Parts: sequence; C-alpha cells; structure tokens
Amino acid sequence: MSSNLDSLKPYVKYLANRFLEECKKQNFPVKIYYTLRTIEEQNELYAQGRTKPGKIVTNAKGGQSYHNYGLAFDAAPVVNGNIDWNNEALFNKMGKIGQSVGLEWGGSWASFKDTPHFQWAGGLSIGDLQRGKSPVFPQNFSNNQGTSPKPQVPQQLLSIGIKDVKVFQQIAGLTADGIIGDKTNSAILEISKKTLCKKGSTGIAVRYIQYKVGGKITGTFDDDTLRLVKAWQSNKKITSDGIVGDLTWKSFFAS
Repeated sequence: MSSNLDSLKPYVKYLANRFLEECKKQNFPVKIYYTLRTIEEQNELYAQGRTKPGKIVTNAKGGQSYHNYGLAFDAAPVVNGNIDWNNEALFNKMGKIGQSVGLEWGGSWASFKDTPHFQWAGGLSIGDLQRGKSPVFPQNFSNNQGTSPKPQVPQQLLSIGIKDVKVFQQIAGLTADGIIGDKTNSAILEISKKTLCKKGSTGIAVRYIQYKVGGKITGTFDDDTLRLVKAWQSNKKITSDGIVGDLTWKSFFAS
C-alpha cells in the first residue's frame, strides 16, 4: 500500500497538502500513512478479520474503496513521534481540520465510522467509478499551470450569504480558526432559523444582522442597528419597519 501523495488524483493531492499545512499551522502533528491501494491490496485488507487473522477494518472489497481510485487517504495524529491510535479527541480534531479544507471525513459517517479516512470524490459514487467515470475538478483548479484553487466554502455558509469560515466566526464572536466545529455549526443553525429580530433583541443572529447592514457588531439590536436595518430594507424595497422578518432575512442570505 502506498503512502505517496503523488499516487493521489491531482485535486485530492492538493487537498491532502492543504490538510497537512493546516495541521502544521495549528502545531498538530499528523501522518498520512495510506493513499492508493491496488485491488489486490484492498482484497487482502477485506480478508482481515474474516478469512485471515486480525480485526475487521473495512467493509470494502477490491474496487469498492475510494482508495482504489486515488481519491482517498488515511491519516493519524502523532504524539511524541508515534501515532496515537487510541486518542479519540485527537482524531476528532484531525477530522475537523480535514473537513475545513474540503475533505469528507470517515469519522462523520453514521455507520462504520472510519476516523483515519479522508476522501474527495466530486460527488461520484463507487458505482460511478466502477463504470469508468472520473470526478470533475473545480474550475479554478489547474494542475498543469501550478495554480491552486481556493478551499471549498461549506454549503451551510453559502446558504446564509457568507463565503469565508473565519469571517463568519469573527461575526459570531467565536475563535477564528477556520474549522467548522460544534460552536460554529450551532451559530450557523441559529442564523438559519431566521428568528424575528427587532429593537432589544440580542444574540448571534443580531451580530449577523449588524454585519450585513454595516453596523458595529455588538450583539444588541440598538437604535443604530434599527436605523441601518430600515435603510437596508428601503434599499431592498422591503417594508421599512426595522423588524427583521422573513423577507429581510432572505435579502441578507441573497447578498
């Protein structure tokens, strides 16, 4: 089995390097220990715990793993120079870092969680790959020209009109680490609810509103926020009442 990043598809290699760079920035040592697996190697791994000694580590036979197509890699946290296989918290942190750069993490799967596993398949299923389809890389990725694509923005952020994780975290008053963890997810969910806000309201939703209308971000819907919301509504041809209801929320998300 290979651990060479060059055996990965170009965009997956790029994401793997982004993952390693982000781990380094956070002073969080990791090791990528598997990349491409041949069909024969995959079948050998599948046999483990079934017809051969050892623990079952995969449900995928040869041709049924994204590893077989250069679209996946396995990584693990390193402590004092050695892989720490038993520290769930470290694997969870590693998983969130991978997700932040646009990778799918096996630890987020509902069944058969695979915490060392990361992949990017461009929306293709194993069946698609078996039928000979290849993933389409993002349009701004050019392997030949040596240019690097911007990291993919999570859809849940795009849906509320934000294109940068760290910017959103600053708006919400969270640590701007670029990782969508529980607190960031909760903040996104709170804003997505489109709760009616008006003078006197407080909280993360108000901070978002203040960002959108160009006010000082305090988290309290004060007179200045009221004035700016009315101006926003007037500009968007919404009833200028200073109350942030459904139409005003939609205008925020669309801008």
